[in-house]
Amino acid sequence: MQLSGKTILLTNDDGIDAGGIASLHQVLTKSGANVWTVAPAAEASQIGHRVTTTEPLRYEERGVQRFAVYGTPADCTRVGVCHLLPTKPDWVFSGINRGGNLGRHDFVISGTVAAAREAAFLGIPAIAFSQFMKRELTLDWEVTASYVSPAWQALQGDSLTDGEFWNINFPHLPDSDPQPGVEFCDQESGALLCEFEETDAGVLIYRGDYQRRPQSEGSDVRACFGGNIAISRCRI
Repeated sequence: MQLSGKTILLTNDDGIDAGGIASLHQVLTKSGANVWTVAPAAEASQIGHRVTTTEPLRYEERGVQRFAVYGTPADCTRVGVCHLLPTKPDWVFSGINRGGNLGRHDFVISGTVAAAREAAFLGIPAIAFSQFMKRELTLDWEVTASYVSPAWQALQGDSLTDGEFWNINFPHLPDSDPQPGVEFCDQESGALLCEFEETDAGVLIYRGDYQRRPQSEGSDVRACFGGNIAISRCRI
């Protein structure tokens, strides 16, 4: 993975201390990239493209080129690009998210995706990385990190146009499975299952099952659930 000399703004929605962003940071630094981490101080998942404009937005330095923002993932992209970084980054990388961000429904819910989408609004190429999870399997961030390089290599020679960014989802595989392939695919258009259990009068618990969502032929859900790295070209 060749990123030597490139400046990367790294963010996420699971929070600055999450395992996924740590694994992606390690991959990027080994590649020779100049990495600036600007990520939420606490988990900020599933809040879409919310931004902070009507109240003060605080941040604090957590190390060399590492900042925690008391705001949303989209805030982090804005603060990094427009205030903290000395120059415009070459890329914004968001993730690696703990959980999939597949299909058009996740596209608008996800804070991980929102951080990459905000970069596209600002004219900066971006990638959202997510790790789909199966309940019966344990998550190994080292394995997930090993998928970043083949995904990146698959993108070489394929450029983004204005307003586009990449959404990449990694499969969750048993240790005995071979390395996943890479598939370029459309975003699943079918909606997530929306089911609730009323545990008390007026009290609802969400019971939607992510793994029972629609899987259209050629979709990112079909590719990722089928064991491959799913790459989708997205447009704001």
